[in-house]
Amino acid sequence: MSLGCSKNLVDSEKINAHMINAGYKASETSEETDIIIINTCGFIKPAKEESIDVILDSADLNENIRTVVTGCLSKRYFNEISKDMPEIDFLYGLPDDNFVKELSTKFNIKISDNETKIIRKPLVDSIPFVYLKISEGCSNNCS
Repeated sequence: MSLGCSKNLVDSEKINAHMINAGYKASETSEETDIIIINTCGFIKPAKEESIDVILDSADLNENIRTVVTGCLSKRYFNEISKDMPEIDFLYGLPDDNFVKELSTKFNIKISDNETKIIRKPLVDSIPFVYLKISEGCSNNCS
């Protein structure tokens, strides 16, 4: 799940590609899901509230689903979230090239070393556009 700005969407597409490269497969329904990854926004109050609501909602889906949180909210409020949200099974700051490896290590999941590497994979294939990320971090331009 990608929340917030288009920069987060680009990061989520990169996570999606890294997951596919590691041998993970996307699920169609929450009943088939083992792990939910929530890429959060955390700079304006409504975005923080949405991120927290989505985290809590995902934790209520099924007790067997692992909830993974990454993104701006987790980076900015890492210590507070670690302490106050036991629903989160794996908390990570901003997603980077080590994210999938560390997630897999945390859950003791063996990943493949696929030689064919995709860089980005849209979360929804039918969208006829992509964003180009030209900077890191939040520029605080949300309204």
